[in-house]
Amino acid sequence: GEPVDKENDPMLKNQRGADATSLCWHPTLRLLVVGWSDGVLSFWNEAEHRLSEDKLTHSAAIEVLKWSQDGTRLVSGDDKGKV
Repeated sequence: GEPVDKENDPMLKNQRGADATSLCWHPTLRLLVVGWSDGVLSFWNEAEHRLSEDKLTHSAAIEVLKWSQDGTRLVSGDDKGKV
C-alpha cells in the first residue's frame, strides 16, 4: 500500500491543532475521553454521536485519564501536576 499522508488526508487531519496525549473509554458506556496536548478534554459519546469539550480544567498536556470502576468519576492529570 501507499504511505499515509496525515497532513492532506481529510479522514486523518487533526482539526484541533493539538496532539492527543491520552485516551480512556468509560467502563460501561460508549463514551471516550481524549486528553490533548493543549489541556483540553474531549468527550465523544458514540451512542449519540455527540462531542463535548472541557477547555477550563487544564492548561497543560493531559498525561493521565482514568474512570472509577463504577464510571461515576473521571480523574485527569496534566504534565504540570494538576489533578
